[in-house]
Amino acid sequence: MTNENLEIEALKAQRYTVQNKLSSVRERLKGNPSPEKRRQYDERKAALTAERERLSAAIKALKAD
Repeated sequence: MTNENLEIEALKAQRYTVQNKLSSVRERLKGNPSPEKRRQYDERKAALTAERERLSAAIKALKAD
């Protein structure tokens, strides 16, 4: 496996972890959290979504090379 493939696999693993955390946050939002908790979960969800998109873009860029 080339270094590029190893980098892609590492990024995919990170993206998978972020996706699992995002799913967990979504589940917590399905309950009826207090307004303060909801705000915290919404912020966490936005940060995780941005991280997932960043990782996806990095994977796509590496594959394009």
